[in-house]
Amino acid sequence: MRLTARLAAILVLATGGLVLAGWLLDLSFLKGPVPGLVQMKANTAIGLLAMGLSLLLLTLCQSDGIRRAAGLAGALEC
Repeated sequence: MRLTARLAAILVLATGGLVLAGWLLDLSFLKGPVPGLVQMKANTAIGLLAMGLSLLLLTLCQSDGIRRAAGLAGALEC
């Protein structure tokens, strides 16, 4: 289960990072993969980065400080 959670976290981080890079570099193919459909907004990409970071932190270490940091990163996406 931990491996699956780590893979999901990496996938979410990569997706958010690519979309955010698309907005920063003004590359439409990174904002939305299919032309003509709705593109992902930058704030949604930032939320994905926060959620992916939170999940990755929770799977890597179980110390209290890491759990608090993961909770904070997860709260940012609300």
